[in-house]
Amino acid sequence: MLPLVLAGVIYHFTTTFTSTHGVAKSSGVVYAEGASYRVELDAAPANSGRDFDVMISRDGDATAVLLKNAKKTYHDRVRVSAKTRSSILFQFPFPGGETVGQPVVLHREEGIETVAGHPAKKHVITLDYRLSAKDDDGTVINATVHATQTLWCAEDLPRLSFERELTTGWNAVDLMLKPVTSALTGMTLGSELVVTRTFEGGPPISETTRTVIDEIRVEEVPPSMFAIPPDFAYDAAPLAPHSR
Repeated sequence: MLPLVLAGVIYHFTTTFTSTHGVAKSSGVVYAEGASYRVELDAAPANSGRDFDVMISRDGDATAVLLKNAKKTYHDRVRVSAKTRSSILFQFPFPGGETVGQPVVLHREEGIETVAGHPAKKHVITLDYRLSAKDDDGTVINATVHATQTLWCAEDLPRLSFERELTTGWNAVDLMLKPVTSALTGMTLGSELVVTRTFEGGPPISETTRTVIDEIRVEEVPPSMFAIPPDFAYDAAPLAPHSR
């Protein structure tokens, strides 16, 4: 089924991140139209320490600004690295290292399920690869990485311009992932990524990130939703790229 050409979508999401350190949740409402989006996070407990309340991008997520409502300020989003990784466990917890051997990337479809009132095709992507590095003493450190990403894609809704594809940051792996992820069609209404990294001779370490859209509606989003409020002041963060 071809995706509909729509003016815009508004949806509510909940993301749950589970690791050895515990469970963290975030949720909010996204307003999206064309290459623009606005994320309004749901209210957080006092002194939560989060970096922003609202995020706005008008270029498909190439750049974004982060707004703090209480202070009425905003600043540019700064990415730590030019390489994007869907999980920190895809890399070593120290600089260096390389992939060893041929990665294995598999993709299968598992029928249709209903998510937020829309029929969504279930995709399962698995990947396995090995890593190797040397420490300062020349000792070889080996590790294996296994990951499973499950996606629910609604083909009656257009794929959003800012949807992120699964990436590891390793060229050998991402080159094999690209044909799979770029062929997906329809808006992603749910995703789950489970990543396990195991050092040779050590226990496995895992983390799970799950995002679910529980409510969605199709309607025009006014341009004002993607504008920075005039009473908000720009707070220039050190080393922040200029994206206004």
